[in-house]
Amino acid sequence: MMRYAILALLSFYVVLSCQKNREEVHQDYSKLLNAEVIEDIRLRYSDSAQLKVIITGPKLLRYSKENKETFPEGIHATFYSIDGTPNSQLKAGQAYRFPQKNKIIVEDHVILYNQQGDSLITSQLTWDEKKDKIYTNRFVRLTKRDRVILGYGFESNQDFTKGRIKAIQGTWKLDDDK
Repeated sequence: MMRYAILALLSFYVVLSCQKNREEVHQDYSKLLNAEVIEDIRLRYSDSAQLKVIITGPKLLRYSKENKETFPEGIHATFYSIDGTPNSQLKAGQAYRFPQKNKIIVEDHVILYNQQGDSLITSQLTWDEKKDKIYTNRFVRLTKRDRVILGYGFESNQDFTKGRIKAIQGTWKLDDDK
């Protein structure tokens, strides 16, 4: 009986001595990565007091020495028109932001769609914040109301209303009888 009491007391002590509070673990994680860790992010970008985009995500890692930010658990971005209404949205499994270059690269099942019902699926997409332009050289699938277009390379304005595929590989019309 005494042996069980000592074993229970020793186990309790080990559990207590190994526990760290969340802040200490967070600091250790930040030091290990050499990055600032921010959770449950919501970033608002504006230009001349005009809201351009809101980016949300579960985690942001900010590397000050390398001047880059990563979103390892993905992002969701909502782009806004001049009148303040949302006009396109983007989802991706990962993202990388390079503040000095004013570019964001999104990867891992990238989906871009707009208010007209158009959607673009690709593996990687670059958003040039300065030029308000999105582009890729990768394979894309563009779905419009009446057709699907497959190809390589895509370029568009950031609200995804004026875009083009550089090398079309195939296209087909969708059935209107649905």
